[in-house]
Amino acid sequence: MDLDLRNKPGFTDPVNVGNALSRSIASPRHQGFLQSTLGLPGGVQLTQTVRAVGALSGQNVPAYRTVDLLGAWRLSQAFEVSLVGQNLFDANHPDFGGTPGLVVGIPRSFYAKIVWRR
Repeated sequence: MDLDLRNKPGFTDPVNVGNALSRSIASPRHQGFLQSTLGLPGGVQLTQTVRAVGALSGQNVPAYRTVDLLGAWRLSQAFEVSLVGQNLFDANHPDFGGTPGLVVGIPRSFYAKIVWRR
């Protein structure tokens, strides 16, 4: 990812997002995303998502990969139940940092979702 950010005349952001240091801190150089969805009989759908994100060297955040999985079962036109697992192969991964000793991590998570459409 190559960003070309420029401040408009009169812009007074104290962080100055247009400078090279801010760009290297805020955005990874490379990102990739792959998603596959499989529709099965009986209203079942499986979706797998794989993401690869490059390092944020200015924030001491290493590159990482994540895998998410969603299983959905549509019981009727109006009712659907889903189970989701995120960040399945790591207990957590750093996602944002900057201040020494402060890195925000994304933990592995699981949740269920119920959708009812009227």
